[in-house]
Amino acid sequence: MTPGDQLCFYLKRIGVAAHAELGEPVKYPPRELNEFIRAKFNCPFRVHSSHIYFDNPVALDLELRCTLDAFNERNPKHWQWFVQMTHEVTARDFALITRAKAEGVNPIVK
Repeated sequence: MTPGDQLCFYLKRIGVAAHAELGEPVKYPPRELNEFIRAKFNCPFRVHSSHIYFDNPVALDLELRCTLDAFNERNPKHWQWFVQMTHEVTARDFALITRAKAEGVNPIVK
């Protein structure tokens, strides 16, 4: 991942509830970061242009998954891989799972 990439954030059993632009890495994490956080996240970074919609998340239901490019050659009924790790998606998929077009956001996805 590099600064400028777009990120979306999935909440387990809820859906995509936020998206943002990846910023620069934090070179020196603040001292208040505890050991648990340091152990889990070895490369903290800033985010910009965040859009949070906890009150209206995008559910990744079967109907939506069937429309995503990411599932062109995969069974949309088996979709855990899609939310368990970071990976690239097409600009079209990003717009669908974040409602970015509806908000006037032009997703920059590599």
